[in-house]
Amino acid sequence: MSDRHLFSNPDGLVVKGLRGAVTYNTALRLIEDTRVVYDTTHSQSQVSIISGGGAGHEPAWAGYVGQGVLAASASGDIFASPSTKQVLSAVESVPSNKGTILLCGNYTGDCLHFGLACEKANALRKSPCGIIIAGDDVSVGKKGSMVGRRGLAGHIGILKIMGGAAATEASFDDCMSLGKALCSSIVSIASTLDHCHVPGRTEHGVLDKNEVELGTGPHNEPGYKKISPPPSPEEYIALNLKYILDESDPERGYVHFDKGDEIVLMVSNFGGMSPLELGALTDELLEQLDKTWNIQPVRVYNGPIETSLNAPAFSTSILNLTATAKGTKFSVEEMKRFLDARSSTQWESMAGQQGKQIPRREQYLQSKKEEAKPTIDPSQDLKVDPKLLDSMLRRAAKNIIAREPDLTKWDTVMGDGDCGETLKTGATSITSALDSGLASSGSCVAVLHEFEHILESKMGGTLGGILGIFFVSMTNALQRGVKESPAGGTQLWAKAVTTALENLRRYTPAAVGDRTVMDVFIPFAETMGSSGSFDQAVQEAVKAAEGTKKMTPRLGRATYVGVEEGKDLPPDPGAWGVMEAINGLREGMQGTLQRLCPSYTAMKRTYASAPFSANTHMPNARYQTAKVQDMLSKSILHEFPPSEAATRIELAAAYRLFHAHGWNESIENHLTAKVVEPDGSESFLINAHGLHYSEMTASSLVKLGLDGTIKHPGVTGDTFGINESGSVIHSAIHRARGDISSVMHCHFPPAAGVSATNDGLLGLAQTMHACGPIAYHDYRGLVVDRDEQESLVRDLEDANVYFLRNHGVVTAAESVSAAWYFMYQLLAACEIQGWASGNVYPNHLRVLKRESNADGE
Repeated sequence: MSDRHLFSNPDGLVVKGLRGAVTYNTALRLIEDTRVVYDTTHSQSQVSIISGGGAGHEPAWAGYVGQGVLAASASGDIFASPSTKQVLSAVESVPSNKGTILLCGNYTGDCLHFGLACEKANALRKSPCGIIIAGDDVSVGKKGSMVGRRGLAGHIGILKIMGGAAATEASFDDCMSLGKALCSSIVSIASTLDHCHVPGRTEHGVLDKNEVELGTGPHNEPGYKKISPPPSPEEYIALNLKYILDESDPERGYVHFDKGDEIVLMVSNFGGMSPLELGALTDELLEQLDKTWNIQPVRVYNGPIETSLNAPAFSTSILNLTATAKGTKFSVEEMKRFLDARSSTQWESMAGQQGKQIPRREQYLQSKKEEAKPTIDPSQDLKVDPKLLDSMLRRAAKNIIAREPDLTKWDTVMGDGDCGETLKTGATSITSALDSGLASSGSCVAVLHEFEHILESKMGGTLGGILGIFFVSMTNALQRGVKESPAGGTQLWAKAVTTALENLRRYTPAAVGDRTVMDVFIPFAETMGSSGSFDQAVQEAVKAAEGTKKMTPRLGRATYVGVEEGKDLPPDPGAWGVMEAINGLREGMQGTLQRLCPSYTAMKRTYASAPFSANTHMPNARYQTAKVQDMLSKSILHEFPPSEAATRIELAAAYRLFHAHGWNESIENHLTAKVVEPDGSESFLINAHGLHYSEMTASSLVKLGLDGTIKHPGVTGDTFGINESGSVIHSAIHRARGDISSVMHCHFPPAAGVSATNDGLLGLAQTMHACGPIAYHDYRGLVVDRDEQESLVRDLEDANVYFLRNHGVVTAAESVSAAWYFMYQLLAACEIQGWASGNVYPNHLRVLKRESNADGE
């Protein structure tokens, strides 16, 4: 509950408020000194209906002054009854030949002052003056108070029916009997999430965050009971209805209801509830009235009928018209006409058009049945492994859902707070579609069509529009590309993403640096287009999302927020959400490794406690196994960006897979992976020379610059170094091939054997063809000089697999998993060739000749 007010000083506030209130109807006049509002068009041939009470309940009561409801009203101070003088002033402002009826809520001050004014009016005037004290609150109970029920918003409905009767020139006695019959046929109760705050007061009642109240009064009076922990909305509403409708309750069974009785429902906002929630409250009340109590109201009014300043509370009132008709000359149909009769008051903002009743369900429709999903032309569809597709999409959705609280918090600081929920809606919809088999066919176009449907039907806002245009454009571009190049590949996706970005730029001026989702989309798409590397594009997206923390907003709602120069900002939530999705796609690709080697998951999970090989550590004290084991038990992944941490985990798993397959040569050979630094520079990860492959952890990997300098030694610090000659091969390839993110080098005997043949790898099995183009390089020993490096890179060209003759093999690809996949296929092909050929081609072997030195040795 907020204790902040625009007008924090209550002095003069009531008069000022009344001045503003009367502007909605030029027939109204305000007598400022008595705070009386009256209708100048009121006819003396009609009974004058007058009401009033303390201020703070607006629009009650001045808001209901006008033709068809009140002739006049009197307002006291905030939550204080008007004085006798004020009520008499109201009576005098609207004289009537038939008489005057004063109606006030059942509160001590109101009863005394309205009662005294009634007595004086009867003594001073010829026409009669009567008083009706309205009490509709059931929470007090029959034994809880000698004064009876308190007045709540229900009596505003009573005023409307009485005002309607008076407008037909009904007699004084008929109007009086009608008012009394209505008061005996209505029940109300109020509930609150917290109390209101009165301007100028320092002390006020409050509820704990973990409790709500039932039976609250409209002036901050404590309720009948507090409930902790708060019940669900449905349970809370059910409790309210039970208190006002359960006739078996001896304390609160005030009104009898028979089947078929015609009922009016009034739901009043106490001032602090949003119209959105009030609408939901009204819907739930109607649902429960129908299902639990078999009541279908013939009229429903909801809105700020009678408020309590800014209280986050509501009242529920139920008026039985059928029961009322038994105590008055007016029929149910006449009372409904009185309710429906147009007035010149603020009642109309809550009344609407209800003269013609229809079953409630008829108002709720669904859009026309969706058209059948578009037919996909097989010649324009790209098929991939269904399990891999499912894994990628689920991980992307999972990342977004997990990040929703952060995205919402960041967007609340810099925008309207809807970004997280919008993205989560899309992510949960995608997950549901996957559960229904979206990826089962492996159709990328089918997935993109589903994305379009979700974005168009469930994700609104700017972000939904941007993503919608992007995916529609990408779908069209991908279908065209598949038709031209059925083989698919990274370049096909790169072209589709680039085309989608070009189309999107036609609809938004956002550019890099504006702190929007485009700060991620643009570098991701451009990197995909220029490098053809998904891994590299993801790294650019991660870096771009991080970069939004330093940007000043130039587009979107965030531009409305004042930003202090140099102040740290949260990242742009849209940009970060898209990055999480893109990175999730990449992380989902790890399923490839899991399919190829079932032990991958278990090894990745337990890497920190893997057994140690004492043979790899030197006898010197600094290499003692216990000391090294202590180092390797630590994790420093939190020191690195998420993308680097993920790459470290993948690369460490690859080292352990090499060991599991027996491909490693003790501590020799190297597997590396490229990472992008926050400043945009590139580095690569390599093993600490001295650790066995089975000991490798994500935190033990050493980070080198492309020039070979150590940028981070990993958890082993300076205990181990790196194999400089081995790292040079990897450095040279990483520098020369921008599309390459991972390089793996192996001396596995079957592969080394094939490298020693003149013919190289033969097409003896399908595993050979899975390797793609194969390059060969005449290995001359340790690669330390520039000429050798240049020669090596030149021979590699654009292949992913190549042989170092008489030495071993190298695979290089856009990700760790891809490089490992090529190595798996390559070594399998080498083993097959070794088994198939035996000794059938000794003349085809390349025999190394020992070069003599200057001394002829």
